[in-house]
Amino acid sequence: MKISLTSLNWLSALLLIISLTFCVRNASNSIGRLFNEHQISAIKGHDGLFYFFWLRSTLIDGDVDFRNDMELTMTSSQLEKLLDWAEENKTELGLVPNKYAVGWAVMNIPWFVAGHWTTVSINFFGFDYDLNGYSAFYQIWIVVGNIIYGFLGLIFCYLILRRFFDFDVALLSVVVVWSASSMIFYSIIKPNMSHHVALLLLAINYYYAIKLEEDSSKTLPWILIGISAGLLVITRFQCAVYLLFPAIICIKSIIKGQNYWGLVLAIVFGFICLFPQLLAWKFLYGEWMVYSYGNESFNWGNPQIYNVLFSPKHGWIYSHPMMLLGLIALPFFIVSQQKFWYYSILIIMTLVIYVNGSWHSWWFGASFGNRAFEGCLLFIMMGYGFLIVNLERLKWLKFFTLMISLALVAYNYNLFFLIVGGPLGMSEPLTFQDIIAATLDKWNH
Repeated sequence: MKISLTSLNWLSALLLIISLTFCVRNASNSIGRLFNEHQISAIKGHDGLFYFFWLRSTLIDGDVDFRNDMELTMTSSQLEKLLDWAEENKTELGLVPNKYAVGWAVMNIPWFVAGHWTTVSINFFGFDYDLNGYSAFYQIWIVVGNIIYGFLGLIFCYLILRRFFDFDVALLSVVVVWSASSMIFYSIIKPNMSHHVALLLLAINYYYAIKLEEDSSKTLPWILIGISAGLLVITRFQCAVYLLFPAIICIKSIIKGQNYWGLVLAIVFGFICLFPQLLAWKFLYGEWMVYSYGNESFNWGNPQIYNVLFSPKHGWIYSHPMMLLGLIALPFFIVSQQKFWYYSILIIMTLVIYVNGSWHSWWFGASFGNRAFEGCLLFIMMGYGFLIVNLERLKWLKFFTLMISLALVAYNYNLFFLIVGGPLGMSEPLTFQDIIAATLDKWNH
């Protein structure tokens, strides 16, 4: 069902230009710092480094012993603390444990290889960059590659929204929701985190699931659904809940079209993409299936639903108020589709909130806003697009909503600059009062 709307191209173009300028500026800064040995690496942070260790250790060292990776990438104080921890918690095989999924590493093999051969080529002309998997050109390719992944995710979100809305609404929805979310941070500043990769894989999966809904006889959608589903699960384990929607479409397509070979292909390719995780656990822990998070667990009986949404300590809606606009309109969008499998999106949203709220660290440590709702951005885009379309008859209310949207985008960019090189941190709770005070102080200087 297509929904039309008068042109919003001017607003979409403005936000797109701002977003592209923002990305280029910050990517240039990150890359420029890599050539100054006194500057911090672009690959940093506990979570991000351990994602990276899977990649570097496997391709450079040919093993999963991360001790030398830690020595290469960490400061002396970090290393001292973590080596003690690693010794106390070493695996049955005597290795440093790594609880994180391997999907980010798998997805970054092309960029890592490009960085390696760029380094080899540069050194051929007399330069002396280390072929250690961590020197400047490895990191440059990872920074650039992950920005590409971030924008590919937005392109697939846009392609999905084009199934429901006209060009201008689809583009506006994607750019506004992305710009007002945590993804502007994780697509650019944290290239070795997994959230933008998860959004890309989810969007690919849903795009081809919707194509499968239209024609289940073609082979390619089945294969790509399997590949994207497998990679999504090994990128962030919690993202498995998002697969309810494509699973229902696959089952419906089989019942309707009896394309059993398509299902077989999806399962086979899905397992092939899951296998690197099983192999990683086997080499590191000695077992094919492991709960790698140790004592970290879910409090299923006491989920912090209110806090994970509304707490100043990284509450999703508190940190990114734009999400509320799309969330309110989402049920109406789903009803408008008049297809029962779209109701699974509401179930998925509920499950994501429940799972994230049940995690022992429901604020997800140091974070720009709340980073654990990355896949929900697609749903918020759907709701936001539906909202804009249905305000067409109420010109004044549509104008007011667009102005509010611009204000919330500006608020999110401001929060970004207050945290990146600014006075605010990502670990402590941030109230609106804190943000306003920091803003006034920053701009007064």
